[in-house]
Amino acid sequence: MSNDFHVHEVNPYYVQAVGEHRDLHAAVERIRQVLEGRAERDAATADVAAAKALILALRERLARHFAQEEEGGYLDEAVTRVPKMAPQARSLQRQHHEFLDLADAMLADAGGDEAAPVVWSKLKSDYVSFAKRLSAHEAAEDVLLQRAFNEDPGTEL
Repeated sequence: MSNDFHVHEVNPYYVQAVGEHRDLHAAVERIRQVLEGRAERDAATADVAAAKALILALRERLARHFAQEEEGGYLDEAVTRVPKMAPQARSLQRQHHEFLDLADAMLADAGGDEAAPVVWSKLKSDYVSFAKRLSAHEAAEDVLLQRAFNEDPGTEL
């Protein structure tokens, strides 16, 4: 008797995408925790500066992530495998500039002249919306990639 079974190899583009999305989620969550961890009335200029630095780092990370996706990354590989996914991939790519613009707006707010509690309140509010939209965007990418690469979302990588 032979053990004749097929070992499914996970596509490296899919592995990269899942890893990047996991890392982005962790960075987004870290900023959310920082913003929620301080009441507006207790926010100081140093708190705003720290949040601004975290948002700037996330913005830079997103710019690199989006550039990879747009320059022959895993979305292109997914479309090559399943061409009918091209409109959905293009739609997701068009959202990239919106996220960078939203991050830029938060950075501008954090660099303004308003009192720290006012800025903190605005950052918390804007960031919640930003994080929800980004999460939905990344989830839509994950679904597209799962379909293109026939990967089981429950598979441990």
